[in-house]
Amino acid sequence: CLLDNYISLFEVLSKWCSHTNVELKKAAHSALESFLKQISFMVAKDAEMHKSKLQYFMEQFYGIIRNVDSNSKDLSIAIRGYGLFAGPCKVVNAKDVDFMYVELIQRCKQLFLTQIDTVDDHVYHMPSFLQSIASVLLYLDTVPEVYTPVLEHLMVVQIDSFPQYSPKMQSVCCKAIVKVFLALGGKGPVLWNCISAVVHQGLIRICSKPVILQKGVESESEDCRTSGEVRTGKWKMPTYKDYLDLFRSLLSCDQMMDSLLVDEAFFFVNSSLQNLNHLLYDEFVKSVLKIIEKLDLTLEKQNAGGHEDENEATGVWVIPTSDPAANLRPAKPKDFSAFINLVEFCREILPEKHVEFFEPWIHSFAYELILQSTRLPLISGFYRLLSVAMRNAKKIKYFKGVGLKSQTQSPEDPEKYSCFALLAKFGKEVSVKMKQYKDELLASCLTFILSLPHDIIELDIRAYVPALQMAFKLGLSYTPLAEVALNALEEWSLYICKHVIQPHYIDILPSLDGYLKTSALSDETKNNWEVSALSRAAQKGFNKVIIKHLKKTKNILSNEARSLEEIRIRVVQMLGFLGGQINKNLLTVASSDEMMKKCVTWDREKRLSFAVPFIEMKPVIYLDVFLPRVTELALSASNRQTKVAACELLHSMVMFMLGKATQMPEGGQGFPPMYQLYKRTFPVLLRLACDVDQVTRQLYEPLVMQLIHWFTSNKKFESQDTVALLETILDGIVDPVDSTLRDFCGRCIREFLKWSIKQTTPQQQEKSPVNTKSLFKRLYSFALHPNAFKRLGASLAFNNIYREFREEESLVEQFVFEALVTYLESLALAHADEKSLGTLQQCCDAIDHLRRIIEKKHVSLNKVKKRRRPRGFPPAASLCLLDVVQWLLAHCGRPQTECRHKSIELFYKFVPLLPGNTSPSLWLKDILKNKDTSFLINIFEGGGGDCDRLSGILAQPTLFHLQGPFSLRAVLQWMDMLLAALECYNTFIEEKTLEASEVLGRYNLHITV
Repeated sequence: CLLDNYISLFEVLSKWCSHTNVELKKAAHSALESFLKQISFMVAKDAEMHKSKLQYFMEQFYGIIRNVDSNSKDLSIAIRGYGLFAGPCKVVNAKDVDFMYVELIQRCKQLFLTQIDTVDDHVYHMPSFLQSIASVLLYLDTVPEVYTPVLEHLMVVQIDSFPQYSPKMQSVCCKAIVKVFLALGGKGPVLWNCISAVVHQGLIRICSKPVILQKGVESESEDCRTSGEVRTGKWKMPTYKDYLDLFRSLLSCDQMMDSLLVDEAFFFVNSSLQNLNHLLYDEFVKSVLKIIEKLDLTLEKQNAGGHEDENEATGVWVIPTSDPAANLRPAKPKDFSAFINLVEFCREILPEKHVEFFEPWIHSFAYELILQSTRLPLISGFYRLLSVAMRNAKKIKYFKGVGLKSQTQSPEDPEKYSCFALLAKFGKEVSVKMKQYKDELLASCLTFILSLPHDIIELDIRAYVPALQMAFKLGLSYTPLAEVALNALEEWSLYICKHVIQPHYIDILPSLDGYLKTSALSDETKNNWEVSALSRAAQKGFNKVIIKHLKKTKNILSNEARSLEEIRIRVVQMLGFLGGQINKNLLTVASSDEMMKKCVTWDREKRLSFAVPFIEMKPVIYLDVFLPRVTELALSASNRQTKVAACELLHSMVMFMLGKATQMPEGGQGFPPMYQLYKRTFPVLLRLACDVDQVTRQLYEPLVMQLIHWFTSNKKFESQDTVALLETILDGIVDPVDSTLRDFCGRCIREFLKWSIKQTTPQQQEKSPVNTKSLFKRLYSFALHPNAFKRLGASLAFNNIYREFREEESLVEQFVFEALVTYLESLALAHADEKSLGTLQQCCDAIDHLRRIIEKKHVSLNKVKKRRRPRGFPPAASLCLLDVVQWLLAHCGRPQTECRHKSIELFYKFVPLLPGNTSPSLWLKDILKNKDTSFLINIFEGGGGDCDRLSGILAQPTLFHLQGPFSLRAVLQWMDMLLAALECYNTFIEEKTLEASEVLGRYNLHITV
């Protein structure tokens, strides 16, 4: 019946499709599609017999597609018809199918790829075009390669325009893409490159979208919607989140079987969806790695060292900091934005879809990310992606059977063992590096370390316990980190041997105390919950917007409260799992010093008497007894209201202490009356001044600065109270954990020196600069300390104060040479430090500042005067720049690399500053007139030792001459001395300071390669 009246039925249904009645139009479209399906099915049974009917329909479709003025409805009918009739056309004439494919591709190119701005109405038809192309591709014997780039481009445009569709059309769009992939996959491996290109380019388009700000984005978009403006089409700027549903569908396309098989054309597909799914997953991971490799994520300093003076002139001043990530900016911000989107996109997709497909990628994925992270250690995204990889590895038990015990056996899977060893080494490196990090970079590193397999943790649990402690500490204010830490602790407790982990519970469990103290719901939260009770009548009217906001607020607050409550419950369950004997560690004090701090009174006498001004009486109370508890609450109270109240009370008590101290006479011999209280209170004030809470910071930062102004005044400049404040600040700047505290204390030291200078006369500064002398003596002590953090603090302190220091002629005259020599010695001590600690960089910066000061003041420094004699200099009544140059020359052969480089650099910088402005080569020739060339050989080959006796490779020309038992350490030290000699000869000969013939002509050249 349908075949008998196919022309009239097609014309009637086509007219109804253009009807003004919307419901009738929808029904007509459904009827027309069913009609065409049935016709194509019946024609396909005997295409030769129904050749005329096939020709009629193909002419109709061809005319509509070729007609530029065709409306969208007719175009959609023609596109769909092309796909449905591809099978019968193949039977009648195979060339017709080739023609159909070319026609569709060219029309798509015209509609979607040639116009600068694709019309939204055209974009709506793109899925239909792709479905028809997929249907035609199935019946092509060979796919014309010339049109493959156009098809790739078309599919990339389809992926890019995905957010413009409604949710229903997005589903159609996903199926259309999968159908094309299926059709291409069935043509063999040659066209898999096309799939690879589409996935890669699609991912690039997604990463190129604007970065989502963590705060304010949702609320802003919500406000726009509720104000009557609906964000649709291209008016809304899409982000990576708008593409999550697309890739979730593509990477789970094996679940589309039922919906795809409804289409008769795809009933005969040989390629399985499971294979396509696996292929898409592999291409996705491959594209992620390829994009990471191509992105330029290098960082550059905001000010170049050589242009410091210009930056200061223009008002650009970079504050010195121990944070290696500070004062840096991306060399290419667009690449950075793309990387941020890529990381967030992967964190959403990879843990969800087909984790088992990730197994063959774990080693290459981890290797590439570790390689990039080693090159660029300050990029947090690498650590976040590695965390995802570690969680996936745990889900599929990738490292099962690979561990400490099995490493001695012959490995069955060398790739797993290689990956295990790589992660174990990198994990240790990150646990050292992160001590310098803060904020998001620190959180990313902690998440990665706590995501490592328990077998790696068991290798050296002592190295990872500090990371767990820090995660619990930060988790009090950042819930996701607390969850990561709890997951890690649960895993460690379950799988790590008891004898390995139990000794460390004494360090771990006290970190959980803060979670047990938190209340589930604060009063503020409860009050916010009550505002959602409004009448149903109000909800029906224009107040819908208000209700929506109230419900949203309620949901957010309830989610936060629920997560906090869940963490508390998990902590309690964890403690119950561990048992009572282990739980005793929760109450154990870390050391006797901590116990003394809690239980011993701060001062023997009560000094802070306060008469409470009641109406009828004034009872006297002593605030001394409250100070320890108030400071403890201000520092560590988990309830914010309690913390703020304690901070305000402590602020008032400190002001009261200052006022009381001015009324008390100071004893002649002993400490000032408030000394003991100040000594305990000052460290707390510094920590509160750099607290994470903004209110606390705003309260205490100005207070600390005013305290510095007060204690550096004329009355106090020789006081023990001032010394207590200075020592507290210096203790903060060498803190091994808190980089924020270190940086704040650096600012405090600058303020201390600035106001010490400001509040003393030039005569006092020249005659007896007590505060400055106290400061520099302590800095020198730290600079030459074996502890790397103390040396870091000494360099950081000078990098903060050098601007104040260089403006005072008297201070420069007295301290500049002593400081330069001290920091060069400190640089030598930093030779063995981990580079990521920052000691080398900070010390080099301090030396560079001193070099610039000497260059500016060289005229006065060339005069022979009585100055402070640096350590190691011969006793002499006077000192000038010439003495320093000679000292630098004598230290050019030191085996410590950075110290040697700086000594050589300073030698070449300072020699032209000497009287007569001679070049280094002329100056050295004058020296060698009085001394033999052996003088230089002793310097270069003597390892920086005393020239009066043999040392370095002069004493040990070859490895055979090494004394004592053979060790790798001794060999490395000898190699360092050999390298020092080679570098000295190379530099001095290359700079024409020394002729090679002068050295080679000497019979006593001892260097042996």
